[in-house]
Amino acid sequence: MGSRRIFAGLVCLAASAAGESRAATAQLPAAPTSLPAGQCVPSHNVGCSNHGRFSVEVSWQNQFNGTSGKGVVVPAASSDVTLAFSFGDPANIELLVKLLDFGDVVKLFYGELTDLHFQITVTDTTHGTMKVYSNTPGDCGAIDDAAFPGQGPAPGADLGEGVIAGVAAAAGAAGNDEAGETGGAGRAADAAAPRGSCRPSATTLCLLNGRFAATVTWQNQFNGVIGVGTAGPLSSETGTFYFTDPTDKELLVKILDFGNRIGVFYGTLSNLQYTLQVTDTSTGGTKTYFNPPGNYCGGIDNAFPSDLTASTSFTLIPVPVANTEHRTDDIALVPFTTATGGNLEVDADWTSAADNIQLVLFRGDCTLQDAVQNACDQIVAARAMVKPQQLLEPSLPPGTYTIMVINEGPGDESGTMTAKLTP
Repeated sequence: MGSRRIFAGLVCLAASAAGESRAATAQLPAAPTSLPAGQCVPSHNVGCSNHGRFSVEVSWQNQFNGTSGKGVVVPAASSDVTLAFSFGDPANIELLVKLLDFGDVVKLFYGELTDLHFQITVTDTTHGTMKVYSNTPGDCGAIDDAAFPGQGPAPGADLGEGVIAGVAAAAGAAGNDEAGETGGAGRAADAAAPRGSCRPSATTLCLLNGRFAATVTWQNQFNGVIGVGTAGPLSSETGTFYFTDPTDKELLVKILDFGNRIGVFYGTLSNLQYTLQVTDTSTGGTKTYFNPPGNYCGGIDNAFPSDLTASTSFTLIPVPVANTEHRTDDIALVPFTTATGGNLEVDADWTSAADNIQLVLFRGDCTLQDAVQNACDQIVAARAMVKPQQLLEPSLPPGTYTIMVINEGPGDESGTMTAKLTP
């Protein structure tokens, strides 16, 4: 079953690419520049990757206030294959750079959590060549599927234990407010931010003093494997997720409080299909951000909601369901929490009138396993043979719930869903 596949369309910055094993390149240098061969020397501003073969440096420019500087390596968020850089404040990671040796070629992935201008300089110390990467349209990051010659094990082999030798754990340097990342006001102090009830776990990332809970589900479109991302907290503002290999970071999430708004930034190092869900536990507001299979783009959402009104898009994927007809249904799930309750209205529309889309509301967080086994606690369902479909539940009490979209029609479907909770 594809897990929790109702996806917010509010931030979907398009950039096409193929999978990590079939990557495509966007705005990348045509050929590396030749340099004298040497050895990577790690430092405050230099990260070393692939057992010291690659040297990575970052420079940045703030187009909103005219400041500039060098990126700072963040050891706590880095490994031998993945390097994280801040622009001064180690709690505020801006870029992730990943170099994977596929045996015959080294592919480079970089993800952005910023809209400031930057340049990433990568030097192959073995061959004495260099490449430079910069912002892509939509601040998506990119994949270079032919970055450097390969000479190591394929992914899945031992790629290091996540140690960046010689880099001091203290990143030092004063933080850079970056003019609010997008030219707005500076970030609000953590002490003044509302606190929430997020409970951290292996799969739940808690940010901004526990106010926000972030989770990730993913599917490998090449082999059909699905799973839940494993969370790695880095600071009150940032954290990472990996899918299968702890040294191979796939997603980095950053949440900033600007006082008058909340900004959600996520940078990707994968073009597998995934869904990032972010919940404000102090209000119950929830958003989900979907990366379709083959896409390579993170996102910046500068308008995180303070309520449960959200217009979303969904894609339904066929999965086996425990039912008497032994049929294969298409399912999507999205949980949400409300601290106040209210009148719930859910509307869904889709492509083909030949398909039968149904909406079901469950009490509690209906997990993937429970949904497959028909073990969730149903409150109400809208199963009429109509298009569009609507579900209404007046006077919904405070608590945690899950909305399920299910297609019992003949075809694969995608569409939109609007969920609104009013007092």
